[in-house]
Amino acid sequence: MSDDDEDSGGQVIAFRGSDGQPVVVPSEIAAVADLPYRCYLHKRAGMSWQNIAELENICGPITGKPSGQQAQKTVERYLDEGAALITDWSRKALMNMQMDRYECIIAAHWAAMQKGSIASAGIVMNAMREQNHLTRIDQPVLGNEDAMTNSKTVVINDAGEGYSAALQKAAGKG
Repeated sequence: MSDDDEDSGGQVIAFRGSDGQPVVVPSEIAAVADLPYRCYLHKRAGMSWQNIAELENICGPITGKPSGQQAQKTVERYLDEGAALITDWSRKALMNMQMDRYECIIAAHWAAMQKGSIASAGIVMNAMREQNHLTRIDQPVLGNEDAMTNSKTVVINDAGEGYSAALQKAAGKG
């Protein structure tokens, strides 16, 4: 957050969302949102939990007095939420990387498969199955568990007749 993120009255702070657009937040809310991060920085600087609680006025729910235990819980919750975001981001990045790898495998063997290579057809099919598994396409839709029981993956060699015509032929409608 920079100085130009505040309006002239200092009442509103603008953050940037994931899409880069400004998100306007009242300064009172932003101050509360910054509390766990400030507590984390205080702890990293060597302060005790009790001193942090007193400095940031973090009180226990029963006593209403500054509580080192509450300050510690605030930071632990903050770190857990951050870890969950990183894990989700890492999972998506890893999934995208793996999908790209499968696409490379498929592209490398597609022409040979279309020319009749059994080995390439097996490699393509395995890569496609793994893609389906990775994206969970192979899982039944909730509430419609029977929908997947008769499904099959079919590789269509269009042999110059066009994809739609080959698909209709494979389905017995052409």
